[in-house]
Amino acid sequence: MSTRPAIIALLLTLLLAVGAYLVLKRSPSPTGTAAVIAQGERLVSVDAAAIRAITLRVPPAQPQVIDRNPDGRWYWRNAPRALQQFALDDTRTAALLRLFNEARSISTPTSDRPLPESPVPVTLTLHGPDGDTTVRFSPRALGGQVRADVSTPAMPTPRPAVVSEELLNVLTSPGPSAWRDTRQRRPRRGRPRHVHRRRRSVRVRPGAARGAVGRHSPGPGHCAR
Repeated sequence: MSTRPAIIALLLTLLLAVGAYLVLKRSPSPTGTAAVIAQGERLVSVDAAAIRAITLRVPPAQPQVIDRNPDGRWYWRNAPRALQQFALDDTRTAALLRLFNEARSISTPTSDRPLPESPVPVTLTLHGPDGDTTVRFSPRALGGQVRADVSTPAMPTPRPAVVSEELLNVLTSPGPSAWRDTRQRRPRRGRPRHVHRRRRSVRVRPGAARGAVGRHSPGPGHCAR
């Protein structure tokens, strides 16, 4: 009879220990690595003026890079060889940064598992002085919602979120490659091209000139009156 209370006490102690372990495992760590981005929470918080470059990967196309020049203007190029490069409409790039700074999770994810690698996610990376802020989107939307993973310099572990499909459409339909600044063109590199005009030549058929003269000039048998 004396051993039964001891066994019950031991079982209760084990249950309490297991419960405490599960609670501590699910709770956020002191560094602020929350498991998911809950509904209503902001995705990112970046200083738009400090962002020096943006990298966008929309498979299967080549990565797109948006660089900020020392003069403050944004230029688009396709990586890694930069076969194309042109100036962007600065208002569109500023609107992109403002949109992501104001974006919030519209629903709490039901799982904290990261996005699978197939299909390949759409990835947006903001390069700042303190590190990179990366948002990976699932290329498949459902009911106007898209699953995304967010990692920041302060929280490097990707955190799942559910965002509006609008964020994905801004990057892919058609995306920054269509934000070209049409108000001015960058000067061409190298020597300017010279335009050569072709000289038009008039070909005269044989006998045409003599026939014309014969019609307007007196012939050999003509007598002047």
